[in-house]
Amino acid sequence: MQARGAIGQLPVARHPADVTIRGFGAVPRRRNEKEIGVTPDQYCQDKAARSGSSFYYSALLLAPERRRALNALHAWRLELDGIVHDNHDAGVALQRLDWWRAELDRLFAGHPDHPVSQALQPFLADLPRAEMTQVLDGTEMDLAQSRYVDDAALARYCRLTGGTLGKLAARLLGFSDPRTLE
Repeated sequence: MQARGAIGQLPVARHPADVTIRGFGAVPRRRNEKEIGVTPDQYCQDKAARSGSSFYYSALLLAPERRRALNALHAWRLELDGIVHDNHDAGVALQRLDWWRAELDRLFAGHPDHPVSQALQPFLADLPRAEMTQVLDGTEMDLAQSRYVDDAALARYCRLTGGTLGKLAARLLGFSDPRTLE
């Protein structure tokens, strides 16, 4: 089933990693482009636009290729945020996170399933796997706790989530000064 998109008349795909209960666990259900009715880039653009984030609106000023890259990164972050904020069952949330870890493996192996990963694929040369894994680790921290008792733990959380995403964005934008990543 499709809904209408926020951008013009583009159709909005339901989350392609919708969780389907099978046996004792929840398993994300794969859908192809034909089922969701949009290209991976359209899926990411629509997801980013619906977020209402200033990140999306500032990306509109970029050259098309960089805008595509940042929309895909932003959509990936929104998918991961959804694991934390849209699940009331910790087991389901952890299974979705595990699915994204496996999807990262598929992405770097050259055969991603999710439209966001498919949209990120052309930009892998600029996206270190270790940094993408750190973002997944930060998402896991979100699931494990909501408060940090010391500065070191809070600093690690901030570095893994916002800091690492900032580095990934800088890489996609073609940073030239190595101090940008400090």
